[in-house]
Amino acid sequence: MAELAAIGLAANVLQFIDAGYSITSSATEVYRSVLGMSAETSNRLATITDLEQISTQLQSTSSTVPRHESLRELSSKCHALSRELIDILKSLRAKKKGSILESFRVGAKFWWNRSKIESIHKCLDDYRAQIQLELTVLFTNDQGSLGRELQSLIGTTGEIQNEVRALRTFLESQRTSGSIDGAIRAIRDELLGFSDAVRRAKCERAILQALHFEKMEERFDDIKPEHNRTFSWIFNGAGSETQREDKPPFNVCFTEWLRSGSGIFHIEGKAGSGKSTLMKFLCDNPQTMDILRSWAGEKQLVFAKFFFWKSGTPMQRSLKGLTQALLHTILKQAPGLIESTFPNEYRQMYDKPWDLPCDKEIRIPYEEIQSQFEQLLASEPVCQSRRFCFFIDGLDEFDEFNGQDDNFMIYQKFVEKLSTWAATRVDVKICVSSRDWNLFRNVLDEAIPGSPSRRLLLQELTRDDMILTVKDTLKDAIGFYDTEPQLVRLADKIVERAEGVFLWVTLVLKSLLRGKQFDDSPKMLRKRLDELPTGLEDFFKFMMNSIEKPYRKLAALIFSVMLTIRKMSSDMDISPLMCSFFEDYEDNSDFIFRGNMSDEDLQRRIEHMRSQLVTCCKGLLEVRKATTESKELSDLLDYRVVFLHRSVSEFFESRFHPAEDTEIHSRVRELMTDKTSQASMLRLICLSFLSEMASVRTRHIKCLTSRRAGAIVSGLVQGFHEVYQGGQPLDFDMIDCLDLALQSPDASPNRPFGLVRERFGCMWVSKIEGTRGFVFDIFGTFALYGFKEIITPILEYSDSRTIHKRLHYVLEGALSGLFSILLPRNRPDRLEGLPTDISIYLDFIGQLLQQTNSDFWQGDLTDHQSLLEMICTRFGGSDTESDSE
Repeated sequence: MAELAAIGLAANVLQFIDAGYSITSSATEVYRSVLGMSAETSNRLATITDLEQISTQLQSTSSTVPRHESLRELSSKCHALSRELIDILKSLRAKKKGSILESFRVGAKFWWNRSKIESIHKCLDDYRAQIQLELTVLFTNDQGSLGRELQSLIGTTGEIQNEVRALRTFLESQRTSGSIDGAIRAIRDELLGFSDAVRRAKCERAILQALHFEKMEERFDDIKPEHNRTFSWIFNGAGSETQREDKPPFNVCFTEWLRSGSGIFHIEGKAGSGKSTLMKFLCDNPQTMDILRSWAGEKQLVFAKFFFWKSGTPMQRSLKGLTQALLHTILKQAPGLIESTFPNEYRQMYDKPWDLPCDKEIRIPYEEIQSQFEQLLASEPVCQSRRFCFFIDGLDEFDEFNGQDDNFMIYQKFVEKLSTWAATRVDVKICVSSRDWNLFRNVLDEAIPGSPSRRLLLQELTRDDMILTVKDTLKDAIGFYDTEPQLVRLADKIVERAEGVFLWVTLVLKSLLRGKQFDDSPKMLRKRLDELPTGLEDFFKFMMNSIEKPYRKLAALIFSVMLTIRKMSSDMDISPLMCSFFEDYEDNSDFIFRGNMSDEDLQRRIEHMRSQLVTCCKGLLEVRKATTESKELSDLLDYRVVFLHRSVSEFFESRFHPAEDTEIHSRVRELMTDKTSQASMLRLICLSFLSEMASVRTRHIKCLTSRRAGAIVSGLVQGFHEVYQGGQPLDFDMIDCLDLALQSPDASPNRPFGLVRERFGCMWVSKIEGTRGFVFDIFGTFALYGFKEIITPILEYSDSRTIHKRLHYVLEGALSGLFSILLPRNRPDRLEGLPTDISIYLDFIGQLLQQTNSDFWQGDLTDHQSLLEMICTRFGGSDTESDSE
């Protein structure tokens, strides 16, 4: 921040010159007056303390601008001049205040020192000219570096850059100003205004960063856009023109609700009917914003969205994530509300040096976030100039407790909370979407009178959209004409059997287009369509049975891994590169790829796996580019294997009558429930991850320290613990190999590797959501989760002297876990496996501290013991239990 530090130093120089002018001008007044000093003049000369403070600032800030030698030199001269002026003022202090004689005596002393004072005054003239030149150069020649620093400090430079340009113009105008005192004060005030603007921008950014969470926009970004020209009917106030007569008419005008309605508008539909696609279409469509702006009138429109995702992180499926995301968007669009919404956090940041980046991110407790959000919506002053509209997708994907308490009451309270928000004021309204479950419909009908008139059932309104999609797809792929009777009949038949489920249409089209290689006629396509079952569940079974036998074992393995990873941790995922090693594992259960791949080899292997997923899994799994918000990995490694739709994972998690079950579904269920198979599945995930790390380690080092690697290792550690608790032996070799993969590629090849051999293990940084990041090794991660029963056998298994050399890292992990439990506001959302019983940690830490008399301890334990004492002091007694709940 060299340029900003230079501006700060220049402001200090200006402050001294202004104070120096005031003092020397007063001194001149004294020795020119026959009456001595006036009271006002006496007050000016009594400001030695202020001058000493300015002098100290000049000295302390000079070293922060190494690139601006001339400015540093000027600052040093001002500091020396300030000391000279302070010495003169100290010698001229009045000994007896209020005495006329003393006043004349001091005036006489000023007379004898007049030459020194006039010399100082002349120096100030020179320094004024120099500082104006320095500032002009700084704001003219260093725009690039200054802009980069502002970008780093506050994230955006739009308004601030306008202030920079205005300040540069002002400096030019002041160089020719006739009033010296006025010019200096004016420049100083402008710099202070600039620093205040940067301070405020930095405060706003820090609070927005505190509200932002990783993957906040992932679900929205992951949804595929609508087919061209579909969903346009929603803005016309009518549904499908070819709607069947036995269906109720579409008498709800969505645009009327946007333009003048209030409360909640409810879009409901079957699984796979296109609800999320429609919601994304509405959020992105300019017509939505245009109509909402007419609703807002002269008030500011604040528009925010949130898309729930049951398969995502806790923040992506919880009320906490919803509230935090909406508040983040509101404050980003209306930054003027930030200070009043979080005044304490704002002041905390404002009081820090304006030219330094945030050394520690702000943490805002969720209770405060929720309270401030609801107060903001209910605030009369806020709503006098603003109107709020929220789009919330996937109420059925809300999962506050990760499926552990999936009952009516949880959903009811959640929907009632949304209804309360919408009923707060006429300036707040919400559009929601969900599956067509009675509980959503009933709660909304009860909470908001007249809500049936603000609801649409999507599967009854998309017939024309489906026909358009089918015709376009078949026309582009096979060469049909729009008006060809056979195409029209085929499209009608597909749509009729779809029963409003867009996903079924998509899967059927993929199946029919596989016949393109055989040059199927329209008649043959119709015959093949007749063989396809109706309904998603039956269609999934049909697809499983259509997988060729040589691929079924691999398909069951891939589906099982996907479900296992989903169960282990919502932060874990699997890449196509990891999947590509499953086939090798079938031939050798201990297989680990030991070599190194070129980018061309990686590309070929990933593309091969794409094709295999289509063959083995019939398109129910697909490869998508990860929508990470911070670029961590190579493009080749930034892809993930995901379920085509939530209904696919629900299909595999369902139980069927044996007579209706498929071979693959039955095999997947066996792999997911058998204890031995679960241990083998964990081993497979670990081996494939190790192979992926080994194949890229020398060229893509970021893989080793990425958030993804941290999440996978964290999930594997929990998996090892669950397998161990299930009665399976601990897999020491896997732990050893896992640590080996995390070691730096530049480690010495002459030293043996491994966790339980020569080294304790590679230290790696896991960027965990809600924390600044903990430094762990494998043992430290076990300790973080309180898995002391695993640490003990590993210590016994290994060379105890080698392991004990690094026991302080284990202690650090245990203390970190304890601290996360005791501070709910700092509890990382990713650490889902942390036990809430703090006695586990206290016993564990006590056992470790008993080793302090051992020769094995290396390093000082003072920091660890101090932290433990602080924890016990702060949370000891009855307070500990309440805080840990």
